Amino acid sequence: MQASDSGGSDRAQSGDRSAGNLAIVAAVASVVLALLHPAGQARSFSDFVVEEAKNQRMDMIVHGGFIFVFALQLICYGVLSRRLERGRLAARSAYVFFTLGVAWISLNLLFDGLIQPMVAVRYGAPDQVETGRSLFVLIGALGRYVMPIGLTFFALSVLAWGWALIEADVRTLGRIALGLGALLTGLVAVGIAAGMPMAFMAVFFGMAVWGGLAAAALRRHA
Repeated sequence: MQASDSGGSDRAQSGDRSAGNLAIVAAVASVVLALLHPAGQARSFSDFVVEEAKNQRMDMIVHGGFIFVFALQLICYGVLSRRLERGRLAARSAYVFFTLGVAWISLNLLFDGLIQPMVAVRYGAPDQVETGRSLFVLIGALGRYVMPIGLTFFALSVLAWGWALIEADVRTLGRIALGLGALLTGLVAVGIAAGMPMAFMAVFFGMAVWGGLAAAALRRHA
């Protein structure tokens, strides 16, 4: 019986280490994808359409890559939430917040990074640019609301995981996560109030930092 318990414990610890390693890979991948995101240089609507069509392949790689990274993070953070027994309510709340954030952000990534470039290719001819304007306006309006909602859920998830870590006596990592969550919440607020897309982009880098903290927590439990 003791040997069986020991074997189960070893497998659980090995799973935690693997999830921690995967969390690091996902965090690094998210930073690389954010850095690869095409920078907008367009000064007019027609220039914007041409730029979107030109960057179609890179947009597909970056935005599709983020969706795949989110899937990996859902696996890792599910393991973390399951291991934080003492902070069970906070950990489960954090996982729900993160899942909702993934859903909203993935919706934005789908339209902004996959559908919008396809529309740009379809209406990229000079005599068809104005015909597609309404579609671009619709996609832009969708992103204006969907992105902040998703990032808000991300920030709340980091705050909740910070509290869960503190309740699980992982106090140093928990305090860092709480501070990071507060910073991310502030960045989202600034992005909404001042209309600063760079503030939203900074949240993605902040979530990569959280990925590193989550990896450290997972490896600590291993």
